[in-house]
Amino acid sequence: MQSSTSDDSGTSEPGKQLVENLIDHGDFAEARIHANSLLTNCPADPEIYALLASIEVNAGRLSVARRYMLEALRLAPDSAVARENLAFLDNLEQQATNADFIRTWLVWRTRNLDIPRIISLETVGRCNAKCGFCPHPMLDRKFEAMSDELFNKIIGEASRFPSDRFSGFGMHSVNEPFMDRKIFDRLMAINRFVPNAQIGITTNMNVMPPRFFERIRKVRQISEWIVSFNAANRSEYEETMHIDYRRTVSNIGRLLEENRASRFVPGPIRLSRVESGDERDRQFANQCAEVFSGFVRGVDFEPVTMGRTNWLGDVAETSPGYFHAYPCHQWVNLTVHCNGVVPHCCVDARAQFPFGDANKQSILEIYNNPYWKNLRESVSAREVVYPCKTCNLR
Repeated sequence: MQSSTSDDSGTSEPGKQLVENLIDHGDFAEARIHANSLLTNCPADPEIYALLASIEVNAGRLSVARRYMLEALRLAPDSAVARENLAFLDNLEQQATNADFIRTWLVWRTRNLDIPRIISLETVGRCNAKCGFCPHPMLDRKFEAMSDELFNKIIGEASRFPSDRFSGFGMHSVNEPFMDRKIFDRLMAINRFVPNAQIGITTNMNVMPPRFFERIRKVRQISEWIVSFNAANRSEYEETMHIDYRRTVSNIGRLLEENRASRFVPGPIRLSRVESGDERDRQFANQCAEVFSGFVRGVDFEPVTMGRTNWLGDVAETSPGYFHAYPCHQWVNLTVHCNGVVPHCCVDARAQFPFGDANKQSILEIYNNPYWKNLRESVSAREVVYPCKTCNLR
């Protein structure tokens, strides 16, 4: 977005230039701090309001941006730039209204108003990697495992959910699922008691329990398999994840080969990268194709990049925020940590905003907590919900 002009803003020019530079470099949180400081000293400068509007557009908070631009236009009613920026906001909001996500959300909101769409199960708190973009090292539960009693309770409750409304389980949260010694028994239990439930797996593929492929081939309904790979070269991979690159590449190669032979995952294995915000993101797909040159991209594997979330403030973010004018797909999902605590959402890693305890409450009781249900029923934008408005999850 462009800046409006003002005749009495000369004293704040260096500060405004600093804010513009911070915006250009994607440092929106710091830009917001400096812009608000400028506003304290120059409350009638329309350019500062225009800068704040630009910051909020990049953060996805469209209604907040609109309020700033309206104030800029009030202070500079003849500003063509302000009018252009308002038209730009109108266009963005129209895109939000027409987005595929909104249409999908309306279906989910109706179908999953009182039954969760997906339950993510963290069956063990352990992880062998030490990724800089993950809050795992600060977790209190990182050496715990989900009890059989709790796991069976959750599976038993899910077995009574309508199969046309409950999609299934994600076998991951802030952990490495294959560090759970009982993971294959748990997967088979899901197949047995909730036979229509789809299973999603996210793993770094550095840990491979005994008889891995013999046992995984027996698991039905695996709908998605994501490998948290993050770099297809040894130096960056080991600097990022602090685990052995060659072992991971070997294990992924075996996974692709075994899946090509027996297709226990229907689609291509997704090799994911958490964005670094630089040229390495653009190189990732080609590097994956080179490393796994014996396999076909789009058939055997697919490289994907994912936004770097701030984990509700636990990790410094680098990725732009998702439109906060949208609702959040996590409002129709639940995550259960290995100790039974149900956090606000998948990125509430430390359960700072818990909704319940699955040891003591049923899944449906937690999911239909009045506050949580109201998000699905009545709220249309993340920007009016705390802590959702602080999150940059895409």
